[in-house]
Amino acid sequence: MNSGEIIVGGKRRQVQEQGQPSLKLQKHKQKHLYLVLDDWDKGFTIRKIDADGPDLSEPPVLRLVSPAPRFRMFFTSMGSHILAVSNQHPVTLAYNTDTEGLAAGPFLPDALLGGHDIFLPAADKLYAFGRNLKERPQSVEVMSSSADKHLCSSLIPSKDWSWRSVVPSPFTEDERICSYAVHPDGCTVFVSSNFIRTRDHRCRTFSFNMSNCEWRCHGDWELPFQDQGYFDSDLDAWVGLHQDGYIGACQVASTCSSTAGQLDWKMAKDKLWNNEGPREPTLTCMGNARFCLVDSVEGNEFDDGCMLQITTFRLRYSCQGELQIIDRNTSSCPVFKHNYSFSPVAFWM
Repeated sequence: MNSGEIIVGGKRRQVQEQGQPSLKLQKHKQKHLYLVLDDWDKGFTIRKIDADGPDLSEPPVLRLVSPAPRFRMFFTSMGSHILAVSNQHPVTLAYNTDTEGLAAGPFLPDALLGGHDIFLPAADKLYAFGRNLKERPQSVEVMSSSADKHLCSSLIPSKDWSWRSVVPSPFTEDERICSYAVHPDGCTVFVSSNFIRTRDHRCRTFSFNMSNCEWRCHGDWELPFQDQGYFDSDLDAWVGLHQDGYIGACQVASTCSSTAGQLDWKMAKDKLWNNEGPREPTLTCMGNARFCLVDSVEGNEFDDGCMLQITTFRLRYSCQGELQIIDRNTSSCPVFKHNYSFSPVAFWM
């Protein structure tokens, strides 16, 4: 067993020393959807499901007690790990999908406590745009590993991972980050914001170079999707959700140009979800123009829960250049819900 981890899965796996999966298992590892739900009255569950036929009747691979039950938790990923953090508590937990082990990660920096945080995995690191309006300005925090990336399954997060503050954020207290996406070059992230204390709609977009930790302003425009967008090489475009319930794709912005206009945006005609709910759905990129949308629908018929909808689909361009949704499949099932502000999220790993 790997030092510092606890085996929580129901089945033992063939492993090398220190809990690292064999090279044969790593090479032929089949990816799955890992679904995070707030369906447990003490916290959250992580479920490993088949993307082609989601089945929630199986027990979860992990039950996670919430350190601050009245507050939401944030879930993100880094390599083969699913990370769970709370802005009310500094402890980070890391679930390794390869070894099925749970480990403690490094404490969150003070800049990420008490505010709304955005976590973005990129270039074998985890970037966090933290904000604490009461005491500290916005900052960019980075968590990285000191271990060889090829030995990521055998590392100990509490020892091999660490946070550091790299550069101040260019955004002011009057701005709110509304959308972001990693550039296909792998070392640049684009971030858009809008101003929250003005009558007219003001926005601007910056890029952050993760190699030299420099910001560049690209003008008074914003990425056309909400929250995180994903680059898909088959479409050669960023793909993201629109607040009206649709999905769209747009051209990738240039990292060289300091001034640019609004990006061309193509939206599929078919609506993907009902945009009248209290929570936003989450989108997961599965590669090869395939995506998964997770949405929770509430109604009077659900006393202590909601109807969970998991929709997998592919995107393509028609002969006329229109964006189309194909191979669409939706699975629905009722689930308990115990955290009003939490939106279920899925990871493809």
